[in-house]
Amino acid sequence: YEQQSLGYNYRMNDIQAALGLSQLKRLDQIVLKRNEKLEIYRELIKSMPVKLLEINEDVYSSVHLCVLSLKNVDENRHRMIFENLRKNKIGVQLHYFPVHLQPFFRNLGFKEGLFPSAEEYSKTSFSIPLFPELKLEDQKYVIKSLNFYLNE
Repeated sequence: YEQQSLGYNYRMNDIQAALGLSQLKRLDQIVLKRNEKLEIYRELIKSMPVKLLEINEDVYSSVHLCVLSLKNVDENRHRMIFENLRKNKIGVQLHYFPVHLQPFFRNLGFKEGLFPSAEEYSKTSFSIPLFPELKLEDQKYVIKSLNFYLNE
């Protein structure tokens, strides 16, 4: 995804509102399951050179995303692992490309090197599947595949 220009659209349509209201009834259960899935991932990656996004102990997160960072990898290795996971039908996503490197902001004069931590994060991190219905065997497959490509 690329941000070519600034835009605003905060309107929610009726279908989105209805869906949101129906989800509110199940919110506590959804968040609980997402947190349980995150804890399973934490156990599965313990001995691997990756780390999951840390959540402060005093925060109960909705775990909207399960972002992991690969340790000691360069941008090319990160890309190779990401692409191979996608080829194996694992729904990994990039989160997030540095805002200052989006085309809109580059046109305003922003350039590489201004925010090195954001740039490093984008070259080592991506999200792995996490949703309430995710099965344990699927989580194990994600981590087994990740481990395979990390050691390739």
